[in-house]
Amino acid sequence: MVKNKGFIIVYTISIILFFADLFFTLATGSLAEHLESNLLYQLTHSFLPIILLNILLFGMIYWLYYVRQGTSSSTRYFLMLAMIITIFLRIMAIQQAIYWINNPITVTAASQITTAAKIQHQKFLGFIAYVPLLISASTFWLWKLDHRVNKK
Repeated sequence: MVKNKGFIIVYTISIILFFADLFFTLATGSLAEHLESNLLYQLTHSFLPIILLNILLFGMIYWLYYVRQGTSSSTRYFLMLAMIITIFLRIMAIQQAIYWINNPITVTAASQITTAAKIQHQKFLGFIAYVPLLISASTFWLWKLDHRVNKK
């Protein structure tokens, strides 16, 4: 029997979607530099920091969830929740990149997209991510109040 099946499934999907997101973003060609709204990209104008950060986060999540002894069930739950929310955000990013691949605009038109518009897009994605996170966290916290186990 495989230990942590749910984690392995979600972790694998997360990694696959990371590479799919990167592939489709790069497939937009020179438009990527104008359309990418990731704050880390906006600061560095490079995908390398995003790639390195993702590798670091994947390693940390794997270590916390699968390797480290004594990681609490609450921490494991929130790691799983964060990965699932990230999966949905990556699917949206992939869909958007595919849209730009199928409906290309000129680099001139893409360069007209303002930083403010990109920030507004990030706020929208943040809202989509944080609302379920807040609902799940508050529900989990209240549930945990009724299911506290005291060790002797």
